[in-house]
Amino acid sequence: MICGSTYKLTWHEIFGGKNRANSMRYGLCLRICLSCHKLKQNDANFNELWHKKGQAMFTKTYPVLDFNKIFMKNC
Repeated sequence: MICGSTYKLTWHEIFGGKNRANSMRYGLCLRICLSCHKLKQNDANFNELWHKKGQAMFTKTYPVLDFNKIFMKNC
């Protein structure tokens, strides 16, 4: 997704920590190579961008569910 590699792909949950399971449950994951995952998983700008995109995707896909109530945050 980031570099275009199809070698050793992994899942990066957009919302980690206590929300990792929610990210997986609602499909808020990115498919990226291990190298990019290591570079980006702690990148504040990358995570902030995807938190905003993730919330927007969730709201569009699940209009009857309350993102703030489920993820306990507002991006």
